[in-house]
Amino acid sequence: MRNATAALLALILSTLGLLTLADANTVTLAVVVVTTIALAVLAILAAACSHDDWRPADRTFVAQMIPHHHLGMRLIDDATVHSADVRLRGLVFEMSGYHQSELETLEAWATEQGVATADEFPGDLSDDDVASLQGLTGTAHDIWWLELMIRHHRGALTIADSEITGGGVAAALDMASNVRDVQTAEIAKMDQLRRTLCAEMSAPEPNGCG
Repeated sequence: MRNATAALLALILSTLGLLTLADANTVTLAVVVVTTIALAVLAILAAACSHDDWRPADRTFVAQMIPHHHLGMRLIDDATVHSADVRLRGLVFEMSGYHQSELETLEAWATEQGVATADEFPGDLSDDDVASLQGLTGTAHDIWWLELMIRHHRGALTIADSEITGGGVAAALDMASNVRDVQTAEIAKMDQLRRTLCAEMSAPEPNGCG
């Protein structure tokens, strides 16, 4: 792209140099023609570059991560309202910031590239699973929430790995790498907290402790 642009600019400058020998009408017409051609060529090159950069893996990454993050925000909102455990609330606070910022970026990419969000994606949860949180309170709620969010995060790793393997857009690859690093660490934290909460519970064990 840079080489083609430089060559085009060199051609324009050379043409304008030759036009200093021509009459005024010829100069005006030539400048209009050369400028029009230049703009058209640059537009074609920009479109080609954009098309080439966005591989199928990049488009799939955006299509799947948008609904994935929307579901993540639903779970985060639930824990913000219903969790009483300070350790879980700390994790939820960490998650809320990057979920929102990444979601805004992903939706901007989807609009720019005409990417439709996916109906199915790794880490999706059933409506029944999410709704079941509403009937739980206290530690039982927090344990089941952690179980669901761990499943959800593992799906994000699958989506990220596909992008890292087959993507071509630098910004999307950076986001995928960040998703893998951050959510891998969060899975470990959530699993440890889940185990701790299960150990603190008296019988019978709630869902998520099996």
